[in-house]
Amino acid sequence: MTKKLICPKCKGSQKMSIIKAIPKRDSLILAMRCPICKSTKKVSLSFSNKQDWIEDVRESFFMCDLCGAINKDSLTGFSHYLPPPQAYWYYYGRRKKIIFRCNNCDRARVKVTSVDFWSDLEPFIYETKERDIKTKEDEIIKDLKCPKCGNKILKTDKICPNCGLELICDKCGAPIVPGAKFCSNCGEKVKTFNIKEKKLKKEKICPACHEKVSEGQIFCSRCGQELICDKCGAELLEGAYYCHNCGDPVKMGELD
Repeated sequence: MTKKLICPKCKGSQKMSIIKAIPKRDSLILAMRCPICKSTKKVSLSFSNKQDWIEDVRESFFMCDLCGAINKDSLTGFSHYLPPPQAYWYYYGRRKKIIFRCNNCDRARVKVTSVDFWSDLEPFIYETKERDIKTKEDEIIKDLKCPKCGNKILKTDKICPNCGLELICDKCGAPIVPGAKFCSNCGEKVKTFNIKEKKLKKEKICPACHEKVSEGQIFCSRCGQELICDKCGAELLEGAYYCHNCGDPVKMGELD
């Protein structure tokens, strides 16, 4: 992160919001405000090392100076009025004044830059949108569920690992439409395969010393914690001082 964009008053790495970004000769002059402490400052960045700071400048320019939200849609607009999220753009000389409403705090804000430098800032809009689309696609893939049993499935699963429903046609390889009785591509009947249930053996741990204990073990061999009531045989609840079944006091474990 470019150090000149960090707020000098806020602790940590709080990035400041750019209100003005004006090229001047071989430098970019920035006027900024911190969305946390509201302090302001001006800095100059040299175009000779533009590749080192352009990504940070893009994000800071689209940041609201009051709440810190990123406005990748609100600043895109036209030179005439349109309803939100479009912005109202003014041109004077080679400068561009953008009046927009923050998509988070809903307050009107202003950004100023030059017409030429806007072409360097604008790619941020499309790059972030592409990332958002990819993230949503990844989330959809992660949330795939079997149409029959509702359990999570992977994109690569040919049959549901839980109920055995055919997800990919074993004859033609086409995806099965959810709820279909026949493959829509080749007409093959959709099958449900028998799945052997996998019973996972749950590891039992002593709640006092976290030592591994065997199934049916009454006392922990390390600390002596009572695990199963020695009076009625009920499995004791973790942290209980008395048996929930017969009321017998629980012997607590003693650590070294």
